[in-house]
Amino acid sequence: MPFTKFANLDFDQIKSSIRDYLRANSTFSDFDFEGSNFSILIDTLAYNTYITAFNSNMIVNESFLDSATLRENVVSLARNIGYVPRSRTSAKAQVTFDIVLPDSSTDTFITLQRGIVCVGNANDTSYVFSIPENVTTTVRTDSVDGKKKA
Repeated sequence: MPFTKFANLDFDQIKSSIRDYLRANSTFSDFDFEGSNFSILIDTLAYNTYITAFNSNMIVNESFLDSATLRENVVSLARNIGYVPRSRTSAKAQVTFDIVLPDSSTDTFITLQRGIVCVGNANDTSYVFSIPENVTTTVRTDSVDGKKKA
C-alpha cells in the first residue's frame, strides 16, 4: 500500500496511516506497534507530520487576500492590486498634572510607568489611554503655590 494519503490532517489519522504503511511492509509484518518502543517513534513522526501540515496550511491561507488574517499579509497582498491602505493612528496627548511630594523630598525626576494611564468617555464612547514605555520627566516647583509639579 503506497503512503500517498495526504488529506488526513488529524494526529490520530496520521498515526494510523503510518502504522498501516509499516504493516504493509514485509520487514515489519509481525511487529507489535502498540507495545514497543517503535510506538514512540511513530508518535514522534505523526506529531512532526501534523505540525508541518498545520504550518503549511497556515502559510497557504496567508498567501491569499480572502483568507489572510495577519494585517501585514493583508496589506502586502492589497498592494499587489494597487491599493495602499491608510494605517490607523492612535490619539496623542500632551498632559500636565500635579503631584504631591513631601516637603523633604529632593526628587528631581519622576517616572510614569508604562501601561494604562486613564480611561475617558466622550460622545458615549470609552477611550483607554496608555503609554507604551516608561516616561521620565523633571519635577519643577510652581512659583504660585509652591507645589511641586511634573
